[in-house]
Amino acid sequence: MSKSHREDAKILNLFPWRSPAPLLFAGWRLRDSSSAPELESAKAYALWAATYPAEAHNPLMRAEEEAMLDLLPDTRGLRAIDLACGSGRYLRHLQNRGAACCVGLDLSAEMLARAPAVHSQLARATMLSLPLLDGSIDLVVCGLAVGHLPDLNPALREVARVLKPGGTVLYSDFHPFGHLAGWKRGFRANGSEYSVRHYPHLYAEHHAACAGAGLTIDAVREPCAVDESGRRAWGDIPAALIVRAVKAKPNAD
Repeated sequence: MSKSHREDAKILNLFPWRSPAPLLFAGWRLRDSSSAPELESAKAYALWAATYPAEAHNPLMRAEEEAMLDLLPDTRGLRAIDLACGSGRYLRHLQNRGAACCVGLDLSAEMLARAPAVHSQLARATMLSLPLLDGSIDLVVCGLAVGHLPDLNPALREVARVLKPGGTVLYSDFHPFGHLAGWKRGFRANGSEYSVRHYPHLYAEHHAACAGAGLTIDAVREPCAVDESGRRAWGDIPAALIVRAVKAKPNAD
């Protein structure tokens, strides 16, 4: 464990923890003795796609989505992409909010088969190589996917490439404190338990990667998940990290 991870682990000890059961809620689990096989994202979603809901289906995702939508700019008339769109959760929001053109991109053909294509285009693509022209997109939205990448830099450089000057990227990640606490993205398929490999990224990494890509962070959210009773599920431990950044416009002179 690196020095920065050790320091964050110490911070975790300052928060009031409850004692959750091994199953936090569908889709996210604590480490336990079951030792479920850990799969890279492509293999994991090929298995999970058949039962993956098209909406935010647990407290973590609902907290993440509420914060994302709070930071989502006015999409009317914009050319927008839902990057790593999965079953099209944010693609639907972009469509419903009046985006002029919506494109859903995902590496998983199985997940794309569950995404809505009525008013949008769908394409199979990796976050590291987008099939779009330079400076062609006004808005990039990416929900809970950058944690599948060991390095944020190539993906954010690619996002910056396709954004127009003044364009916005809004993305979220599983909060690094959750990873340090042992949370995993788990699911059941064909009668077996699996987890999706996750690479934690501290805020400093997000800041550095955005800056290196020519993106300026203008808003950050760290929402806490709320359980069925309306209480914070894990005290003050945030569930997700949401980042909004803008591509710089060229100088007038």
